[in-house]
Amino acid sequence: MTVLLSGIVGGLVAGSIAPFLLQIMTQWRHERRWAKPRKTLLKAKLDSAKGDGWVSLERLKILSGTSNDECRTLLIGLQARGGILKSEKEGWALIVKQPLTESGENVEEKE
Repeated sequence: MTVLLSGIVGGLVAGSIAPFLLQIMTQWRHERRWAKPRKTLLKAKLDSAKGDGWVSLERLKILSGTSNDECRTLLIGLQARGGILKSEKEGWALIVKQPLTESGENVEEKE
């Protein structure tokens, strides 16, 4: 009876932990395979941006091959901030170049 009970308890514990471990491994693989190279591309683009350092979200999405939300998440991870370009599009710049004390409205993107 104790062997059967041990097997049941072990199965329940393994069954509840396995999905959690699978999620962690999936996120880790995604970060290593996709997020790191994308962050590198985005950082290089923002570092080399002309003028005040603003780049439209559209350009950054195309460069990194991401959706709006995924691109924004990566940009926040790079310590970038959003703003509104003169063309009324969404733009992003590194906080180092555009501190939060600066207005992020009606800024110019120079390519």
